[in-house]
Amino acid sequence: LNPIAGFPVCVGSNGNVEHQLQTLRTQLQQICPCGGTPLTECIQSICNRWRSLSLRPGQRIFVIIVTDGEPNGPASCFSSALKQFSRDLPVNFVVRLCTDDDHIGNFYRKLDADDELSLDVVDDILNESKDVYLKNPWLCYSFVLHTVREAGTLLKHFDWIDERQLLPYEASLCARLLLSGSAFVGDAESFLKIAKRDIAQSPRILS
Repeated sequence: LNPIAGFPVCVGSNGNVEHQLQTLRTQLQQICPCGGTPLTECIQSICNRWRSLSLRPGQRIFVIIVTDGEPNGPASCFSSALKQFSRDLPVNFVVRLCTDDDHIGNFYRKLDADDELSLDVVDDILNESKDVYLKNPWLCYSFVLHTVREAGTLLKHFDWIDERQLLPYEASLCARLLLSGSAFVGDAESFLKIAKRDIAQSPRILS
C-alpha cells in the first residue's frame, strides 16, 4: 500500500500505542494498492527513523516488506538501501510476497541468496508448504510456523526449510523446538524414539 504522503512508522515504545494503531487503521482505510512500488525510499525512511532511536544491547529490528512488485528504479539502488540499513543497524528483513509472478519472486530470492543480507522470502502458505515438502517431507508445515516465519525469526533453520534439505542435526533442532523442547540426544535412534513419543502426545496440526 503506497502511503498518500510520506512513510509513517508506528513505534510502540514511544507514545500512545492505541493512538498509533488507530492512526494506522485510518491510513489503511484511506489508501488502496495503486501506483508504483517505492520500496527503496521506504527502506531509507525507516532506516533514518531507527537511527534516531536508541536500541538496547542485543535488540534487533525486523522489517517486514509486504509487496506484489519489484521496487521502483534500479534493482541496485534497492539492494544498496538494504545493505546500508544492515551496516548501520542490527536488522533482519522478511519479504512477504503477495503475487504469483515468478519473475517478481525470483527477484527477491536473489536478494535472499546474498550473504550480506539477513533476509528471508516468504510466499503464501500453500506455496511455502509445497516447497517445504519437496525439501523436507518429514515436516508438517503449519499455520503457526508460517506465521512465525512471516513475522521474522532469528533461527535460520526455519529460513532454510523451504530452500534445502536440512542436515540431521538441523532437523533435530527444529523438531525439538516444534515439540516443545524434546530432550537432546546424540544418536539418531534415541532421538527418533523420543520424538515419536512426543509426537504422540502433541496436538494435531491438521485434521
